[in-house]
This record gives sequence, structure tokens and C-alpha cells, in this order.
Amino acid sequence: MNADRATSGARRSAVEFVEAVVRACGSAVLDERARWYLWSPVLLATGAAVYFQLYDEPDVWSVAIVAALGIGAALAARRSQAIVAGIAVLLLAAGFVLAKTRTFLVAAQVLPQAAKIYGLSGWVEDIEQRAGGRWRARVRVTALDDLADTRRPYRVRLSLPNRYGSAVAPGGLIRVRARLRGPSEPAYPGGFDFARRAWFARIGGFGFSVSAVEKIADAPPQPFFIAMLSSLETLRRTIAGRVHGELSGAAGAVAVALITGKRGTIPADALKAIRDAGLGHLLAISGLHMVLMAGSLFWLIRALLALVPRLSLNFPIKKWSAATALAGGFGYLLLSGAAVSTQRAFIMLAVMFVAVLIDRPAISLRNVATAAIVVLLLRPESVLDVGFQMSFATVTGLIALFDARSLLFDRRYDFGNGFAVTRYLRRSVTYLGGILLTTLVATLVTGPIAAYHFNRIALYGLAANLIAIPLMGLLIMPMAGLALAAMPFGAEAPFLFVMGQGIDAVIATARTVSQLPGAVAVIAQGPAWPVVLFVTGGLWFCLWQRRWRYFGLIGLITGLAATGLSGRQYNYDILVDRQLAVVAMRNEQGQLALTPTRRGRYSAGRWLAMDGDRVPVAEAARRSGFRCDARGCVADLALAGTLAIVNHPAILRDECLTATVLITRITPRGSCPAPKLIVTGRDLFRKGAHALTWTGAAYRLESVASVRGNRPWSKAVEQRSRKNSTSRRGTRQTTGS
Repeated sequence: MNADRATSGARRSAVEFVEAVVRACGSAVLDERARWYLWSPVLLATGAAVYFQLYDEPDVWSVAIVAALGIGAALAARRSQAIVAGIAVLLLAAGFVLAKTRTFLVAAQVLPQAAKIYGLSGWVEDIEQRAGGRWRARVRVTALDDLADTRRPYRVRLSLPNRYGSAVAPGGLIRVRARLRGPSEPAYPGGFDFARRAWFARIGGFGFSVSAVEKIADAPPQPFFIAMLSSLETLRRTIAGRVHGELSGAAGAVAVALITGKRGTIPADALKAIRDAGLGHLLAISGLHMVLMAGSLFWLIRALLALVPRLSLNFPIKKWSAATALAGGFGYLLLSGAAVSTQRAFIMLAVMFVAVLIDRPAISLRNVATAAIVVLLLRPESVLDVGFQMSFATVTGLIALFDARSLLFDRRYDFGNGFAVTRYLRRSVTYLGGILLTTLVATLVTGPIAAYHFNRIALYGLAANLIAIPLMGLLIMPMAGLALAAMPFGAEAPFLFVMGQGIDAVIATARTVSQLPGAVAVIAQGPAWPVVLFVTGGLWFCLWQRRWRYFGLIGLITGLAATGLSGRQYNYDILVDRQLAVVAMRNEQGQLALTPTRRGRYSAGRWLAMDGDRVPVAEAARRSGFRCDARGCVADLALAGTLAIVNHPAILRDECLTATVLITRITPRGSCPAPKLIVTGRDLFRKGAHALTWTGAAYRLESVASVRGNRPWSKAVEQRSRKNSTSRRGTRQTTGS
């Protein structure tokens, strides 16, 4: 009896404790009413992320049910204390529905994976010269052999040799024979899905020309969108030519990239040095470039207007400057190619300048939330984009720092007293300290995200940015703006010269920093949960105001620590390329050894990066493990048995009697008793790249198809259904030992 009373009392106490915690949390949320809006994009993004993580594509009825649940929850809670929960459910459902709607709206035909030569006709939307002399064109398809409109892709991307690409102009209607195939599948189960990105860009085919490019002389009038693109691309090419006329080498290529967004001509060694030094963000036109370009214009216009007392005292010159800078930012958006990252940066900039026009604070978390909502409404798939994640994480962290009245933004400093030299020295120290602090914050908040997506960390990026960002802010981008303004008058040369000097200094810094010992730390692909925990903790800390915000530090610290301690997400022991161009095996040293090959270098490179291995593909192919000849390869598996790769039927029978794992282009006929697991060319063609993991008693098999799911961008040659699918999320094929 006493024991029952004690148990009942303990249960009652636990219930009362939980109720007290729920009441306290509810009260805290209600007290933070002014901050609810900041969580709107977070909930929209979460709903969209849930949609993209599904294994099977939801049908219309499922989406309708989700929408009804969201609306019903909001209506049911509108007059109660649960209003916050109701709105949260509504926003989650809205993000889910937005993602599904966007997927439906961009739907277009995708070519099969098997490459084929087609007769292609189409409008050239964009063409860019690449390093090495080739050109890359994006073509809006008007005809593809005799395929009907419903069976041909909306657009394709072509690689052209220099002799053809240099003669192709944007906006032209061309005819060419090209070898095309569908977008690439992930290089390994769970890897980056390039086909998903291509789906939302409406690119249904990739390939290269196999004939001369013919310009269609009797072309019909250009569609409006093509005509607009043609004018912009012609302007961009003209500007690029003017820049290259004044600046040569890497400095000219980087200058073109900063002004027009075309990065294809940057030399490979310079590009590698810039990335290894942690300066890769300087090349992708985003918030930094947009703010520097439009911000310089805002400052210049306002300074010139302030020189006229009658204007400055009687008219809102700040608003005039904001409107002019907004127009200039839009022009820079168009000139730079309007990439997704640039669109996102312009939206954030537009929100800031509109806030100035309506007398609201220009820099605030509400403006960041508004910009994020606009981006998600237009492109909900951005939630998966590393640029979206890193840019909004950086801005949120920096504005939270601003709101905290850090030393960088403490306005109690007074530079009005003392000698001029002292004032300038203090300002210089504060400016450099600001760069150091903002770079440190940006590095911290984006570090786990970058490590997860790129499998590498530039350890000296803080030092490199301390030199490069002042050059960008004070020299390079202002000179770029002045050069653009002077081009109509043919007076851009001095501005481009100064800009080139700044770029040379940045490249020299990148080369010096990237050559330091241990400049780049390569890490294995880790799981996503530490990044999710880190981001959730950071949002909790930055978006709330009251003391409970400090609980977010737990997520921040735990997620940051787990990023480096969680280990590999994929402990694959054998990897097989979809086309059987290359196979990898973990040898006795625990490293991935590759079969000798001239093909499959992309897949091999992705495997090594996923494994945290920095060596080149050629070096990994020289590691001990495989013994190969023209008929195939054999290897002793470090964990159990032997691996055989058969390319010729003459040795198939022998390997069927001895191998533990058999990989072959030839489907065995009759008995093949020895292998515990057989992967054939037919399996690879249907299900994509395969990966095997030793569990201690057996090899567990995964394929790209088994992990990728049934989504519009992942349609396999073999149509799988719930009835006949033998590989579902969480259910994987396991062989005998």
C-alpha cells in the first residue's frame, strides 16, 4: 500500500512538474510576442525541408490534408492560449505546400541517363567561356529530333569547343548535333543530388556538341524573355571584353567575375588558392558584393547631395540616396547574371533600402526575416542551398551581435577629441577590430554548415579575410562601381587599374595563406544532426530576447562539438560507380583504394571527399589493394573474403567459384555459388551507384535508388512501386556472411 502511494505521489509530482514547465514556456512565448514574426521564415523553411526529406512524392490529396490541418489548427487556436502553436502548425504546413507547388510548377521532361546523340535546336540563353578554352551554353530547346513537345526537356546545357563557342551569341537560334544525357545521379548513396538542383533550374539534359554549330538565319522573332536575356548577355560580354582589355591574367578574370558574375576564365591555380585560403565567398556575388556596390553608391550620392545646403536642409536626401542605390542594386543584379545567390542578396538589400524609404530601421532582424520569407515564397528549394543557409546564418549572427551592443557597434566612443592622428588611429583600430570580430562571428556561424557541405575547413581563413575584406570594401568594389560608371565615356582604365592592384593583392594573400602548413583541414562527411542542433541553438539564442534565450547556447556548443566528434556518416567499405568506370575498396590501412581508370574521376573524387581523404584520384589509384589486368581486377578484402571485378566472360566462371563479392558487367548464366553478393551492370543501370558496408557478419548493400526515393527528379529507368520495391528507407539488402 505504501509503495503504491509513493508511486502515485511520484507520478503526480512528475505530472505537476511537466505542467509547470509547459505553463512557464507558454508564458515566456506570450511575453515574446514582438519576436514571433522572426520565427515565421524558420517554420516555413522547416515545412519545406520536411517535404524534401520525404522518400516518396506526396500526392495531391496528401498535400491537401496537410494544408487543411494547418488551417484547422490556426482557426481552432485563434481565441486561446494555444494561438502560437496554431500559427506554427499553419506555417509548417504552408512551407510544405509551397515546396510541393514549386516542384509542380517547374516540372519539365528529363532525358534518360543513357547518353544519345540528338539533333538539337534552341535559343541560346547564356554562354560563358570556361578555363581551358571550352564554352558552356544554356539553351532553351525548341526541337530535339522528332520528339513531341511533351517529351523534350525545357532547356539543356552544352559544352562547346572554342572554335564553335566563340561564334555563338546570346539570344541566337542555333542548330547542332549533341550527345546528351540526363542530369547526373549522386555519386554514392546519400550523396549530393545534382539532378534535384537541375530539376528546379528546369535543365533536363547535359552534354557536348559533336558537330559544328549552325546559326539559323531565318529565325522567328525572339521571345520577350530571350530578347531581354540577349540584351543583358551582350552587355555583359561587352563589359567583360573591356575589362580584359585593361587587365590580363587572373586579375582580369576575377574582375570580370566580380562585375558580371562570369567565373569560368579564372585560372585553376588561382581559384584553388582562393578557396583554400577561405576566400571563396569573395567570388560568388552575394550579400557582400551587393552591399558594397549599392552601399558605395548610397554613400556617394548622399555625400554629393550633402554638399548642397539647400538640398540637404530642405529635402530627404537620405531617401533619395536609398532610392538611387536600390535602382543601382537592381542594375547590378541584372548585370551580374541574376544568379540565385545574387537574387537573395538583392532581396535583402531591397528590404533594407525600403525600410529607409518608410523611416524604419534599415538593419534589423525583422528585415532579415522579411527577406527570408520572400526568398522562400519564390524559391522554397533554397532551404537546401548552402548559399541560403550560410548567408542568412551570417546576417542573423551579425545583427544579433549589433543588437547586443558589442564593442564594434558601441556608440559611446567619441572620436571628436584629441589630435587628428589619434582620431584616425582610433577609427582604424575600430575598423580593423570590426572586421576581425565580424569575420570571427561569420566563421563561427558558418563553419559547421560549410564543413558539412564541403568536407573542408580553411583554418587560416580568419587571417586571410582580415586582409582581403578591407581591400574589397575600400578599393576593389568601389573601383568596380566607378569603372562601370565611366565605361560609357571610355574612361574606365584608371579605375580598372586600381581595381586590378587590389585583386592582385587579394590573390597574393590567397596564395601565401593557402601554402601555409595545414591551411586546409579535410574532414569526412558527417551526419546532419549536429548542424541542425547548432542552427537551432543559434536561432534560439538570436531570435529570443529574454533569459531563456541562453538555453540556445547548449545547442550551439553541443552542435559545434559534435560536428568534429560525430565521425563519418558513411562508413562504406566498397563503392561501385554507376557505369562501373571505377570501384573503390577500403584496404588494410583503412584507406579507399581505387581501380586504375581514366573515367569515373568525378565519382572517385566525391568518394575521397566523403571519406575525408585529401589525396588526388591518381594517388588513390596507386594504393595497395587491387591486382588488375585487361579482364578485370581481384582484391583481398581487409574485412572478409575476396572481391572480383569481371570485365570479360573468360574469367567469370572461375570467379563464380572463388569470389566473396562479385562485380561484373556480365550477368552470370547458370550457377554462381561462391559470391555472397553479386552486383551486375544491369543492377547499376537500374539503381545507380552501389555501396557495401561490412557489419561484422555480412555486407550490407545500399544503392542510390534505395536511398534517393521516388521523387520527380529521381525517376529511375526501372519504375519502382510499393508492391515490388525491395529497398525502402530503413530497409536495406543484407547478404549472408
